[in-house]
This record gives sequence, structure tokens and C-alpha cells, in this order.
Amino acid sequence: MNSKKGQTWSIDLMAATVIVAIIMVFSLLLWNNIAVRWNTANEYRQMQTDAMFAAEALMTTSGEPAGWEKLPQIDGNITAIGLADSRNELSYLKLEKLVSENATAYTVVKRRLGVPQYELGIRVMDVERDNTHYEFGRFAGGMNTSVAFERMGMLNDTPVIVQVEVWR
Repeated sequence: MNSKKGQTWSIDLMAATVIVAIIMVFSLLLWNNIAVRWNTANEYRQMQTDAMFAAEALMTTSGEPAGWEKLPQIDGNITAIGLADSRNELSYLKLEKLVSENATAYTVVKRRLGVPQYELGIRVMDVERDNTHYEFGRFAGGMNTSVAFERMGMLNDTPVIVQVEVWR
């Protein structure tokens, strides 16, 4: 007499092993998807925070050293970049200096504003947004992840919008 009990046990074991393997693979894929989304959300929040602090520094401080716009170039001797003579009152001399050194000081300005890991664009435009007065840096295209902060300010007694955009 042949017994089939041993065969049934091995088939049950194989089926259970396959089911457990499928559950583990599904769990790993799901966990990986959640981890990627979490990291992306954290990176975006960090980009928002860095962009907000950069916009705040530009609009509320005059920079360090005082009168940095009169130095021959923007380099490592400048410890902070600020565009304001007083809170939200922009200096056209600082804007002119920033724009004139766009090609040579881009990396230094990013570092001084605390966004060296991102690309940076700064735009000063009228409140209707149809006239751009000053532009510095590089701006994101439609295919990039970007964060832009806009702040109101005064330039020569005229209200303007200062847009600070950071992107990857």
C-alpha cells in the first residue's frame, strides 16, 4: 500500500512558500514606493524652506560686509548677499551689481544664500508682471521641480515683485 500523505505535505509546503514569497515581494515593492515618495516630499519641503530663507535674506538684509556692491567683484570676501537698504526697500546699486556679475558670481551667490545644492533664479518685476527690471541666475523649465517665492518690495519708490526660484 502506497500512502500519498508525504506528497500532499510537500505540495502544501511549496504552495505556502510561493504565497509567502509573493507577499514578501509585494511588501518590499510597496515599502520602496512609500520610501521614494517620502524622500521626494522631504526634498521638496527642504527646497521650500531654503527658497523662503533665501528670499527673506535678499529682502530684509543689506548683506555683509555693508556696501558689498561697491567691491570690485562678488567673491568669497562677501559673507552674505542682501538687496535691501532697509526692510523691503531694494537698492538698485545692489541689483545692478548682482546682475552684472551673473556669469562669474553665480556659484558664490548660491552659496551665500544657502542654496548651493539647487539652481537659482532671481527676478525683479513690476506688480503687473509685464516688465522685468532685473534677472539673475537660471530659471527652471517646465520639466524641472521648482519652488518660487514672491515678495513685495519697493524699488525707487515703485512697488515691485521679487521672485526667488530654486530648482533641480
